[in-house]
Amino acid sequence: MSVRLPNPLSAVALLAFLLPGHRLDGALDRAFAAAACLLAAGVLFVKPSPWEARKPAREAAWFCALLQLLYVLSFAYSAAFNGVQTGLQDWLELPRWLLLGAFCVHLIRHYDDQVREAMEAGMLAAVCAGPLLFTSADYGYAAVLSACWFLFFSRSRLRLVYAGTALLLVFLEGSRPSWAAASLLASAAFAERLYENLLRGRTRFSAQLTLLSVALFLAVPVAFVRSLSLPAAEETHAGAAQALRAIRRSPVLGLGPARYEPASVVDNQYLAWFLRGGALGGALILAAAALVALRLLQSASGDAARQLGAAAFIGCVLLMLLSGRFLDSFHLFYATAFVATAIARTGRTA
Repeated sequence: MSVRLPNPLSAVALLAFLLPGHRLDGALDRAFAAAACLLAAGVLFVKPSPWEARKPAREAAWFCALLQLLYVLSFAYSAAFNGVQTGLQDWLELPRWLLLGAFCVHLIRHYDDQVREAMEAGMLAAVCAGPLLFTSADYGYAAVLSACWFLFFSRSRLRLVYAGTALLLVFLEGSRPSWAAASLLASAAFAERLYENLLRGRTRFSAQLTLLSVALFLAVPVAFVRSLSLPAAEETHAGAAQALRAIRRSPVLGLGPARYEPASVVDNQYLAWFLRGGALGGALILAAAALVALRLLQSASGDAARQLGAAAFIGCVLLMLLSGRFLDSFHLFYATAFVATAIARTGRTA
């Protein structure tokens, strides 16, 4: 008789969608990251991993190690030569890529069906209780991830009900960026279903009609991007301009954590990456993101629905990062990584 012990990574998957990381000025989020890192160190030390997971885990470790090195160099250079204000918050922020690297290696090596089930349970709980736990922006981001998973990849019989509930609550409780991402997601799901129906009916020009429907639905995210120029977004533009001026102070290495600099409050993930890591750190992060996106699309090759779902997931994340630093939050970074890993594994095994 064999006994299957619980995978400790399942607890991280559950909390990634339920933890109100913004509480206590982010201290709860940092404590969660430290606990996940300690768990990863213990599991990686005592538990072997499949051979096929070792190459991607090694690649993730190298990326995070290089980013951590650049982060430390940016911090030291800016403190010494750029006159950047620093303090305890910068020191607490400094090991960010060390914590994320340990988690990524743990996830790649020890993801299994138990983790996927815990992730789905966390998604459902977050969709229902999220408005009480999160800000509207964080809730919208987590709900969009959940809707994408249930629409294209989940094996649950009630997946469409869960996805519809998540999308409905995004429009009721979420922020403007999450509305745009949800519209993009709904357009992809509609196009996938339309294409399948047209193929079954052997309709002429099925691909062309599907592309036309996608173009029509994409008008909503495009309208969102254009709406950033409205007067209500003047504060966002002012923050971006301030961040760009700060980047010019140290364009190659960036300013490091810079938690005490006014420019650090910019609501754009891409600008935040280049502000902290400069051209070197920002380019390395974008290269890693491009590699992950390519692997996701390759994992779903041969299955049009899953490939469209992977593309929708990538598009939603890229769109929402334009107006929110969601991946600065450890638990939302973990939630995104769990969904990306689940998509890659589902694409290979389905």
